[in-house]
Amino acid sequence: MKLKLYFILVALTTMMACKRDEKPAAPIEKASPEAMAAHQRLKKYVDSVFLTQSVEKDPFYTSEKIYGDAKLISTGMKGDTTTPELLFRAGALVRGRKDPTKAIGIWGLITSDHPDSKWASEAAFQKAFTFDNDLHDKATAKQYYEAFLKQYPNHKLAGDVRLLLPTLEKTDAQLIEEFEKKNKINQ
Repeated sequence: MKLKLYFILVALTTMMACKRDEKPAAPIEKASPEAMAAHQRLKKYVDSVFLTQSVEKDPFYTSEKIYGDAKLISTGMKGDTTTPELLFRAGALVRGRKDPTKAIGIWGLITSDHPDSKWASEAAFQKAFTFDNDLHDKATAKQYYEAFLKQYPNHKLAGDVRLLLPTLEKTDAQLIEEFEKKNKINQ
């Protein structure tokens, strides 16, 4: 019985602490009815499929439609503090559907329209990472990684990016050879 009460007390304390940390949503500056509808549609969809293992494309809510709604939301709901996270999640969903260019476009909406959001740095990194790993465009990835470091030099991923940059232009064989050389030196 005491153990049960303890867990209830811990759960209530945690919920109250989380509530205190929540920031109230900022007022939306002149949100159009179309943007509001797109926001509701995209949020409902992303919430329903975001954590599923399926990467199947939905024939009714295609990546193109998600991208269109994302553009509408990004420009039509400036000031809404929930928009950058929704856009970030939509970008991740579209990337999971194997549509990296649309994902980069959605994350670009965050960095351009919501640069002060906490999601802007994450979106900037994801753009670079997607150019690197999905599109295999090392030159563009390098530009985006360097822009990320310039804008967010103290970000939690900045150290990783600094280590990654010198390896971008190397082949897998070159990286393996370097790794083996370092391993021999350390033995």
